[in-house]
Amino acid sequence: SFRYDDVFFFSFNGYLLATNDQTAVQMKLTPQSLKIEASEFTNFYKYDWAQLRTAPFKNEPDDYCLGSAEGLSSCSWPVSERQGQIKFNFAQSLLVSLSAHVPSENQTFSFVITGDNDRSLDCYHEKLEFAMNVKYYIP
Repeated sequence: SFRYDDVFFFSFNGYLLATNDQTAVQMKLTPQSLKIEASEFTNFYKYDWAQLRTAPFKNEPDDYCLGSAEGLSSCSWPVSERQGQIKFNFAQSLLVSLSAHVPSENQTFSFVITGDNDRSLDCYHEKLEFAMNVKYYIP
């Protein structure tokens, strides 16, 4: 069970995996291409707070889950200020592609919470822990 306020950005090695503010991402960031196995996808975004910080926010479903349109992921979470389950599932090929750009000992996840205008609640989130087991081989 998870609760947060207002906007979250979940990234791996600087690439956005998920956010509840897809509009801000599409308005403020430039999509990049990245090869996954034999295909090329163009809706990859590098997380950039300097670009995103002035984006407007509405507390309504506006979800971005990297690779979901291509069947490479599934994500679900509650809207801001609501209690609910948060679930991320990303294809191994997607994570391998994102990990191939940095040394293997420097793989990092980031979970950023931002707020809009309510100082008593903004940037709040409950404890979030996740376990992962990723095995891969790059020839």
